[in-house]
Amino acid sequence: MTCPIPEDARPAVDRALMQAFGTTELDAVTPVEGGQSGARVFRIRVGGIGYVLRIQGTRDELRDPDRWYGCMTAAAQACLAPHVRYADPACGVIIMDQVEQRSLAMDYLGTRTELLVELGQTVRAR
Repeated sequence: MTCPIPEDARPAVDRALMQAFGTTELDAVTPVEGGQSGARVFRIRVGGIGYVLRIQGTRDELRDPDRWYGCMTAAAQACLAPHVRYADPACGVIIMDQVEQRSLAMDYLGTRTELLVELGQTVRAR
């Protein structure tokens, strides 16, 4: 399998994988297209489980990994975002749990209005 992770990022990614999972072996890696941040984003699988790997690009006043990673970690600790497995703003690498897309509206037993009220209460409670 050809790895789409750029060679210049491999040392930092290997350190992240080793720290997060104790291995650098990936079951699968797929680039995620789109986005405006300039970051390189990949869906990865380690041990059969899906994660998101993000490699930050250029830093400037708007692209501040120190602030972003702190916010992502705080949101994950409050159960408002995926669990952060590894974050190193100095090298610009973060690994998070992958959240499978699913419709809350289809799974929720109440009305759409009740769902919105409950979501708002959940965010407020955190």
